Amino acid sequence: MKKTNMVIKDISFIQLNRSQSQSIRLIKVNKSGKKTH
Repeated sequence: MKKTNMVIKDISFIQLNRSQSQSIRLIKVNKSGKKTH
């Protein structure tokens, strides 16, 4: 049970990192877009 719980935590942590990196990329794109326009 402990091992499965750790795996689930790792998966959720990876998903969080992915969502955060995607939002950061969107923010960077928005900033660069505003600068060019």
